[in-house]
Amino acid sequence: MANVSLTQHFTYTVNGVTYTAGSTTTAQSYSIDQEHVFDRTYRIAATTITELLSCGANPETGDNLPNFDFLWIQSNMAGEIQFLCNEGGTVAGNNLEDGMVFKVKPDIPFILVNDDSRTLGDCVNPMTESNYATEIDLWEDTARNPAGVIDRIEWYHGSDVAVVRVVAFT
Repeated sequence: MANVSLTQHFTYTVNGVTYTAGSTTTAQSYSIDQEHVFDRTYRIAATTITELLSCGANPETGDNLPNFDFLWIQSNMAGEIQFLCNEGGTVAGNNLEDGMVFKVKPDIPFILVNDDSRTLGDCVNPMTESNYATEIDLWEDTARNPAGVIDRIEWYHGSDVAVVRVVAFT
């Protein structure tokens, strides 16, 4: 068993008022069951979609991880990260794959503390605009949005060469 310790803090001042939270000295810690490590640094050309991590692979070969309990992505360039949940899922299987893209700023890490997610389910088969809208609005309903995991993570940015580091533990 291993532990992850994370320290986070922010300060924001506007119109003479300062907002702050977190701690620069007190770390939040939690345990991770296994001791698999994924630590890669990529040099990625502009406008190239690059897979950063594909979960489900065998960590013993040095390729990816079966899942993750901690994820850190940081780049020297602004970019976009796509997380794909339930890759290969289907409407009829009530496990429709779902993607989400987050834009990130240079040198500010993007952190997740597990790979748990939810999918769009089956959008009350057949998939129509109305059914889709209903499922989005009822995202907390586990029958409509069953549990899933993040299966694949990709990176994209628009110019120059990005240096992207990905660290994950499980």
